Amino acid sequence: MIIGYTRISTPSQNDQLQRDALEAAGAERIFSDVGTGVSFQRPGLAMALSQLRKSDELVVWKLDRLSRNLRGIIEVVDDLGRRGIGFRSLTENLSADSASSKLLFTIVAALAQAERDVLVERVNAGLDAARRRGVRLGRPNALTPDKEKMAAALLREGSMSVRAIAAQVGVSPPTIYRAFPGGKAAIQVSGRDA
Repeated sequence: MIIGYTRISTPSQNDQLQRDALEAAGAERIFSDVGTGVSFQRPGLAMALSQLRKSDELVVWKLDRLSRNLRGIIEVVDDLGRRGIGFRSLTENLSADSASSKLLFTIVAALAQAERDVLVERVNAGLDAARRRGVRLGRPNALTPDKEKMAAALLREGSMSVRAIAAQVGVSPPTIYRAFPGGKAAIQVSGRDA
């Protein structure tokens, strides 16, 4: 049996290109995952691997669909080999059924990992450059200066719970706790009652 596996990074993407290629390659069943990142759990891949039996074959559209790093790719392919299961990557035209194919497979997988590492380096360099220019990265502060003043006044007044103050100001209770870790005492000590 030929089992296919697809992976897309976000729900807004579409895996139809991968599915079409896998069906053309003879995949009888196709398992899918949506997500990305090194620590991302892949239940679709786990299900595909559990369905494979000796003499079956796992087919992917491209090597990087199987795993986001070289070690993950090699671990999956080695496990398949130990179980007597074939593996094929359609885009790179690779299979893990001979010594020369395994060598080429390892080289291509290493290049894919290097390409990902270079991308991560570029992103990090861009983020560092933005920080040096004073760009504030991440989500904007939910607690604007005006909202902080209102929350401080309500906390000082002491007649409302933190939850009620958060609702009044339009933020979550943890945001209030982070802004005023000591409650009313912190407002008076820090002079935040302006």
